[in-house]
Amino acid sequence: MFQYFILLLGLHVVITNGATSVNRLYPLDGRIVGGTNTSIKEHPYQVSLLKYGSHTCGGSILKTGNIKTDGFFVITAAHCVTPYTPQNYAVKFGITALNQLSPIALVDVIVRHENYNPLTSDYDIALIKLRNQIPFSTSSQPIRMSSINPADGTAAVVTGWGSTSEGGSLSPTLQAVTVKVVDPIVCATEYAPYGVITERMLCAGVPQGGKDSCQGDSGGPLVADGVQIGIVSWGLGCAKPGFPGVYSRVPSLYSWIQKNVKILGAL
Repeated sequence: MFQYFILLLGLHVVITNGATSVNRLYPLDGRIVGGTNTSIKEHPYQVSLLKYGSHTCGGSILKTGNIKTDGFFVITAAHCVTPYTPQNYAVKFGITALNQLSPIALVDVIVRHENYNPLTSDYDIALIKLRNQIPFSTSSQPIRMSSINPADGTAAVVTGWGSTSEGGSLSPTLQAVTVKVVDPIVCATEYAPYGVITERMLCAGVPQGGKDSCQGDSGGPLVADGVQIGIVSWGLGCAKPGFPGVYSRVPSLYSWIQKNVKILGAL
């Protein structure tokens, strides 16, 4: 049921400009800003979402808590699956390098949040059901979604193959960087001229800048204390001082995830 192939790295350009927000989805493929090389065995929940055979976004293997559905679901950002025709996408898992020869999981169903707004990036979440189950190993494991909001200042790790800088060069190797959860009031004040920080958004970064997710990291996981608290969504550029990355807030979307896993799991 698995297909094997060598991933072709490309510079396909996708720009999503709204009146008040800019998704981190300009040049595809690249790496985290200010991060370091890491191994998929350190972050086995991380996946690469492929569009037309090339990396377009990150994602994470969802731990559903049910042996019948574990390994069949991936969480990503809604803006990563637009248009959301399932046959355009596939999921590559268990890899540290994007060009690794590895099995892929084909996509069966994609559900974007019904309230997703591409102009504001609100409700930027999508659930992917796979045709074939991801087998678990030291390089592929599901992660639990958090139902509890993290405290301000909580350290969290974001991973992906996104750019090292705005429009930066490609990185074939998975990257990781540690950032801290930012007070939502502080974040809303900083972003006031550019967009609204809603209750479905979580900000994380460092005051001096230099550490952040970037283009190509979209849809990837922000993890604290072993649970996923955010999904890479948008931001003003990458790693700018005073402008932390903006993530979809998983605890605020937890009930939506649970509801849709139950619906799709019964199909």
